[in-house]
Amino acid sequence: MKAMAGIRAVLFFRSRAGRRSCRPNWPAAMLACLPLLAAADDYPSKNITVIVPFAAGGGTDMFARVIGQGITKTSARNVIIDNRSGGGGTIGTAMAAAAAPDGYTLLYSASSIMNHNTLYPKLSYDVERDFLTVSRPVMIPFVLAVHPSLPAANVKQLIALARARPGQLNYGGTGAGSQGSLSIELMKQHTGTNMVFVPYRGAGPVMNAVVSGEVGFAMLVTPLARPHLDNGKLRVLAVTSKDRISLLPQVPTMAESGLPGFEAVQWHGMFAPAKTPDAIVKWLHANIRGTMQQPQTKEFFAREGAEPVDESSQDFAKFLRAEIAKWRDIIRRAGIKN
Repeated sequence: MKAMAGIRAVLFFRSRAGRRSCRPNWPAAMLACLPLLAAADDYPSKNITVIVPFAAGGGTDMFARVIGQGITKTSARNVIIDNRSGGGGTIGTAMAAAAAPDGYTLLYSASSIMNHNTLYPKLSYDVERDFLTVSRPVMIPFVLAVHPSLPAANVKQLIALARARPGQLNYGGTGAGSQGSLSIELMKQHTGTNMVFVPYRGAGPVMNAVVSGEVGFAMLVTPLARPHLDNGKLRVLAVTSKDRISLLPQVPTMAESGLPGFEAVQWHGMFAPAKTPDAIVKWLHANIRGTMQQPQTKEFFAREGAEPVDESSQDFAKFLRAEIAKWRDIIRRAGIKN
């Protein structure tokens, strides 16, 4: 990547504030003097570290490793996955925010990052201020899964049941601020229903609680729920994405089921610290996009219930801003705090 070829020398001067600054030697090309831009010339010249703010072995970690392998193939540089779990993802995210903006420390996170500043207002970082959006490679829709004993064959019947039994239906989730639980909170706010949240430590226990009938329903990711759909231990009423999904094409969306405009999905994103040179962001985006277009990568993500997202870094930024605003309002109306 020769983004800096032909840059002329620069002259240093003192500004009115007394700071040492720089400008191109007149009449020079418009590219300026920042060392980071010079470093972008031969990026990547060393290994890249990708911080995953969750434990090894989970879905976010697994997806990050697949994408990292793709970057390694095209760059001949190793991508090192650094798992920094804790604090609901905030510990690793803070480390990434404080990293040098040189493209050698990145963050691969799940959609929960969009709620960090709402749920944890005293954080040292601001997601919109301190990160650049690189790529949103996938989204992972939820399925609204119910225990077979629940007398609801579709979403409309579930809502009618909740209205007939206010405060009596219960549902499972991994935390009040988790995306699955917030998806049901969105449904409650859409419909004016009162249903009881039961927290569990992890998606596996949530699934087991629905399968056993300990709770009536939950939002689950498709790969987790699908084995129990086949054996009749769970029933799926709808998917939470805007469109139907390839793994369950016969299952309607929430919007098709009587909740217009309903959309609530998990997604994954690659982020770079703010002020990372644009040339590096473009290189990363192009390489992640190329990885996602490989047949073996497509097959892997399809098996995991992930739907590909093909959008620019700028469109990802717009999406992130909209999602932060949307879920901030939902969280505040529900009075959810951590």
